[in-house]
Amino acid sequence: AYFCNAGACESCPQCGTNQGGNCADDIEDFCGCTACMIEAADCVVNEDCDDGPNGAYFCNAGACESCPQCGTNQGGNCADDIEDFCGCTACMIEAADCVVNEDCDDGPNGAYFCNAGTCESCPSCGTSDGGNCAADVFDFCGCTACQSDGASCVHNEDCDDGPNGAYFCNAGTCESCPSCGTNQGGNCAADVADFCQCQACMSEAEPCVVNEDCDAPGGSYFCEAATSCAACPSCGSTQPGGNCDTDAEDFCQCQACADGEACQADDDCQAGTSFCNVGTCGACPTCGSRDPGSNCADDVNLACSCEACADGESCLSPADCVSGSCVGNVCATPE
Repeated sequence: AYFCNAGACESCPQCGTNQGGNCADDIEDFCGCTACMIEAADCVVNEDCDDGPNGAYFCNAGACESCPQCGTNQGGNCADDIEDFCGCTACMIEAADCVVNEDCDDGPNGAYFCNAGTCESCPSCGTSDGGNCAADVFDFCGCTACQSDGASCVHNEDCDDGPNGAYFCNAGTCESCPSCGTNQGGNCAADVADFCQCQACMSEAEPCVVNEDCDAPGGSYFCEAATSCAACPSCGSTQPGGNCDTDAEDFCQCQACADGEACQADDDCQAGTSFCNVGTCGACPTCGSRDPGSNCADDVNLACSCEACADGESCLSPADCVSGSCVGNVCATPE
């Protein structure tokens, strides 16, 4: 219970070591001191508290203290553990206490990081630009863009690396970019800031919502029935019943058809000089009347504005002629 210290008997320390600690004056370890291995015992060095590295106690500011369950000595839970006496390792579990990311996992690209004092699983994917990995200090988790449908997201970059990618963030979920379309209320309308950089489809049968999904005004395609892209008619009008009557706001910028081109209504053909004759634009008769059997009898809706023929012009009936006389299919004044 006693030993001789500098010429005077002295009670042996209750516990400690002779490695510069409580038992350092214990010549040849006369007292047989052992490590304290209890909380709050006086200490000078770690060995006063436990037998060696990877023990259960260490010396913290003169008092023995239980080793942290896990963490690191890089400013984290084991920062007071001189020379890593406790043999701390990264926690690598959810909800463990932490101070720095390294308390939770061994290094970048690990499975856990420190979020507001608690270890948390790294997001499976995302970015540190305000997205799923925004709490990931210094991008410790090594997050990458999700690049898959259905992954959670906060903004477009969580889903793909940048403009012209294959995925974007739509209402909190990664979604494949539309193959084509526009952000003018069409297929790419949900594509914030045109992240997908959609282009007009410019081909038949592609899904569409508005004309601009298919082409630019005056182009070769329009959105038919707000469902699928179709080729613009080569010519015609937007009047009801005409070749272009499904072309909203004259998006295709249709022009009147020339003689010999297909038509559905007189308005499809050159105004005043042609009319739609049984599905094909044809030249208006030079003169005649619209009475049955006359030159202009097929001139529907007065498209040709026919007038009576002068003497010497062709006729089919007397009504075609100014003179009221058609002899041998030629207008002539009666003698």
